[in-house]
Amino acid sequence: MTQISIPSHTPEKSILDLNGRQIYLGNAFVSGFEAQPIGTTAETPVFLVMNPSDSKKSVFSFFRRFEILVTNNQFCTFSVYVNPLVINPGTPMTPGNLRLSSTPSVSSILTSFLPIASPFGAPNLRRSVATGSASIEDNVLVILDPGSSMLLTAKPSNTAAPISFQMGWYEF
Repeated sequence: MTQISIPSHTPEKSILDLNGRQIYLGNAFVSGFEAQPIGTTAETPVFLVMNPSDSKKSVFSFFRRFEILVTNNQFCTFSVYVNPLVINPGTPMTPGNLRLSSTPSVSSILTSFLPIASPFGAPNLRRSVATGSASIEDNVLVILDPGSSMLLTAKPSNTAAPISFQMGWYEF
């Protein structure tokens, strides 16, 4: 019988992170925005992720959480676009490092809330619809190389419906 040899460690630059290696190395980050209404039912840019071309790092997004907080079965359609034409990046958001202890590294990725973009970019990389007081998690790995950006838009069914979004990624 042939035995298969399995390495006892995960390479430092591996996206396989079953044991939290990228978190331990300080390469895992999270960003997003708290639940709040956007005040319109039109499709509106709500979150921008930009990987600067000089970052020399790729972004490996491992989860995105879309949420709407209402009780009467309202819904929100979230759409993701790639490489939008950004007119104004909006309010900068500081990504948090998932390594909470010691002195974690700072993300080289730029994230912001309520950007202005036109056109939105290549349409519908991923779309999720959340209904009344629900959240949907998207765990499909998405990779943004240096010089790429991703725009999230929201189209709620009610102007007062609070929505939120959170995204986690590794960068190296």
